[in-house]
Amino acid sequence: MESAKDTQAVVVQKLLELREPAYGLSVRILGAETGAEDVVQQAYLHAIQRLRAGFSPEELRSWFLKVVANAAKNYVKKEASLKRRAAAVEPLPSNEPAPGSELIGELRKALGALEEQQRVPLCLCCEQGLTHREAAEVLDLPKSTVSKYVNEGLEQLRKALAQSGYTAAPAMIVGGLAHTAPSVPAALVAAVESLVAGGGKAAAALTGATAPTAKAAAGLAAGWKAAIAL
Repeated sequence: MESAKDTQAVVVQKLLELREPAYGLSVRILGAETGAEDVVQQAYLHAIQRLRAGFSPEELRSWFLKVVANAAKNYVKKEASLKRRAAAVEPLPSNEPAPGSELIGELRKALGALEEQQRVPLCLCCEQGLTHREAAEVLDLPKSTVSKYVNEGLEQLRKALAQSGYTAAPAMIVGGLAHTAPSVPAALVAAVESLVAGGGKAAAALTGATAPTAKAAAGLAAGWKAAIAL
């Protein structure tokens, strides 16, 4: 029979495996790769502290991606006074060649130009493979609203591609979005692995350096709806 410690170790290992969707979601919320590594590290720190305090989420993936989304929202709020959000939006580079890489490049550019309310649900459902229900849990929105945003986003992508000379059916666009997620930087992979391996000691060491302040940590719990209302 597994001990509580063994069970927790398994959960933490599963958490480590979520670094790619966590980074991809962070980039889509921020609109650029700048700051995404900080967001993911804050999210991991927050999640590990919750897990080691005894919290047991029903669905680890949805719960952790919601932590990432809230951390990204908090980051955007803090940066808003220094830089306009729109100025931070930039096309994401393609690090690996893929079938139809020219079309994928145009799709990546069009995705980056979408409004956040369409871009983020598309990231979760098409890039990360979540169901609309799971994405709704992450974003704290009704499933019907997520479905609406996904459909709106797909239509806007179709129009953007048409303006660039590409004719693409919704199914082709959905398939293409599987290739648009940004690659996780090696430095972030190493940092997350170190954080997870270090457990409580690493968290304690980071508290005085890169960890969010108590006020900022409390802000991680702010929901998607409140952030959109700003």
